[in-house]
Amino acid sequence: MGAAIVGMHYTGMAAAQFTAAPGAPDLGGLSLHTGGLSIAVISGTMLIFSVALGGAAFDERTRLLAREQHARLDAEAANRLKDEFLATLSHELRTPLNVMVGRAQMLQAVAPDPAKVREMAEAIARNGETLTRLVEDLLDVSRMTFGGVQVERKSVDLGALVEAKPSPPGSGPAPTPRRSVCTSRRFHACLA
Repeated sequence: MGAAIVGMHYTGMAAAQFTAAPGAPDLGGLSLHTGGLSIAVISGTMLIFSVALGGAAFDERTRLLAREQHARLDAEAANRLKDEFLATLSHELRTPLNVMVGRAQMLQAVAPDPAKVREMAEAIARNGETLTRLVEDLLDVSRMTFGGVQVERKSVDLGALVEAKPSPPGSGPAPTPRRSVCTSRRFHACLA
């Protein structure tokens, strides 16, 4: 577009003949030839066009650089969250697994006392259920990533959920049970 405009100016100026008006003061031989004027206009137009093109390229490069930096920061934040999640998951999986392995070893070592066997079997079953919930939570995170999580909503006795969570010694009486609609497995995980 700029080259077309320059070409039209050059053609028009090359065809133009300028003469001094009658009675105009004599400038002492100072004159501007149409060829020189054409070159000046072409040069000026090309200079402006080049500066504008360079500015547009610089703006595009700056925009792309900002987008790349923003994407890198997002990726680094996601990577940190993944690392924190894996560290927490590792700890949460190891705790019930250690209890299960320890109780199984104790079962192998103790005399067949039915009360002790029952107690240890209950601990193994409880921790197996905890591991199952943790693995289900891990699968839920995976499903959330791909948009396939299904939430089971049902009426839940909050008091029973709170009572199922062992309370620390001296924490006082259990709260009055109330009803709510929620995902009991996830609510129970929040209490942990």
